[in-house]
Amino acid sequence: MNRYEDQVVLVTGGARGLGAAMAHRFAAEGAAVAIGDINEDSANSLAKQIQNEFHKDCLSHQVNVTSSISVDNWVMQVVGRHGRIDVLVNNAGVTRGQQNRGHQQR
Repeated sequence: MNRYEDQVVLVTGGARGLGAAMAHRFAAEGAAVAIGDINEDSANSLAKQIQNEFHKDCLSHQVNVTSSISVDNWVMQVVGRHGRIDVLVNNAGVTRGQQNRGHQQR
């Protein structure tokens, strides 16, 4: 079933755990997926895996969701490539410990 065929989906915190599972599922359902995560290597690795597995466009971008500039850059990259965004999965989270440590990578 391709319920999300020709849809563009952004997934914050998308490089692992629930975010990665959702990115996989949207791609399986036909979506072009954009993975945003603070861990750039993990996001790149997952994007390549999704592209190979589903033959769908999958972008990855290092995104710090606590920075509006970082989020704006990511959104502009996705809109520049696809012309729109249809779905946002706001999965990223920041704990107090991360805030106090300057947002170290997971």
